[in-house]
Amino acid sequence: MMNNNELKTLIRSQKPNHTLDQKFYTDDDIFELDLKNIFSKQWVFVGHVTRIPNQGDYFLFEIGNESIILIRGKDNNIYAHYNVCRHRGSKICLEDCGNAKLLICPYHAWSYNLDGSIRSARLMNNDFDPKDWKLNSCNVNIFEGLIFINLSDNPSSFDEFIFPTKNFIELHG
Repeated sequence: MMNNNELKTLIRSQKPNHTLDQKFYTDDDIFELDLKNIFSKQWVFVGHVTRIPNQGDYFLFEIGNESIILIRGKDNNIYAHYNVCRHRGSKICLEDCGNAKLLICPYHAWSYNLDGSIRSARLMNNDFDPKDWKLNSCNVNIFEGLIFINLSDNPSSFDEFIFPTKNFIELHG
């Protein structure tokens, strides 16, 4: 595991106007730091709304070690759910894209509505409260048909994020 001092030394050793040291592209510890400090906190462009034009249309987006389901709900809103069943952690969607009336886990057949709320949970006790078991979702924002997600529990302002490119996107959107 690379410690902070090693990383700082590596950063300081970079020559101006040169490519990054190979470790920045191949080191697992640096990759994990990038995931934690950049990709898990930043708004990330994942696709265009035309990829999921109909209710139930979905596609998967992989970011780091996460698989995210982007799906158009019955209300025509676009949802972003972690592709993980709340019951036993199985992946729900196994195909990269498709159309679904329900999201059904292949392991124990728990089913979820397109908005992530639980539809049915087989073999659960009477004290089971389905409201506590909806799919984990991530933040989603649509701008000019572009879909952005943010994995953070406390996402940065989307307006601040999009501001530097807003006029360009609107002009060419």
